[in-house]
Amino acid sequence: MMNKVSATLAAAGGLLMLAGCGSVVRVDEVTADKMGYLNKKFPASSLSQAITAKLPATGNGELGFRQLVIKFDGSDEDSTGKKESWQRTITYVNQGNGLTQQISEGSSNGIAFGLDYTLSYRGLFGFKWQTVPLRGTLTSMIYEVKEVSRLDPIPAVAGQSFEFAYTSGTEQQIAGYHASKRECKTTGSRPASDIYAKLSGQALTFDCDTISNNTVQSRSKWALLPGYGIAVILESTTSARKAVFRVVDIQG
Repeated sequence: MMNKVSATLAAAGGLLMLAGCGSVVRVDEVTADKMGYLNKKFPASSLSQAITAKLPATGNGELGFRQLVIKFDGSDEDSTGKKESWQRTITYVNQGNGLTQQISEGSSNGIAFGLDYTLSYRGLFGFKWQTVPLRGTLTSMIYEVKEVSRLDPIPAVAGQSFEFAYTSGTEQQIAGYHASKRECKTTGSRPASDIYAKLSGQALTFDCDTISNNTVQSRSKWALLPGYGIAVILESTTSARKAVFRVVDIQG
């Protein structure tokens, strides 16, 4: 009897915990309509007016696409020397004012293992995000930027610094936000065809440090694609691993 009571209480407690995490949903609900979920949970209209007011009014122009799909080959090496490779396909949907919705699908051996949903500024600065583990049952909670103290446009010339400083928490969180910032500096330009053979013009390049707890958590290298106005990651380094990304296809 006690075992049955304990099991019942545990199940009830689990339901209460899940109810308290309102942005957590079943993975199969997301995968049943991936784009529908993106439009429902990650529209530009879900950002507060206080945050959208911080978007750069000038400096980078509008995104040059309605919908864009970029495929990457990725590889990484961890601190023990173990190497892995994978593929990533990111679908971007233009939301205006430099904002884009994103679905990023990771796969290996032709089999998808996870989705990342994001609402971002030019693919560089995320405002809302959620992880969907395709081997699991439940998504993560939705995390979002709560306050923005600084959001600079991306400079057009080398040697210039720009920054995104913000606090974040879960969608339901109302206090105790986590402060972070991304400090970036333009490093120059390179032929866009070096990044993807079918591109023309020059791609602006920049390096970024992601900082929290007054400590650099990661370093990354990026390029701003000419004509599209979207930033793509080329390299990411943390204390645990280093990853390299190569663009293999662009459609849109």
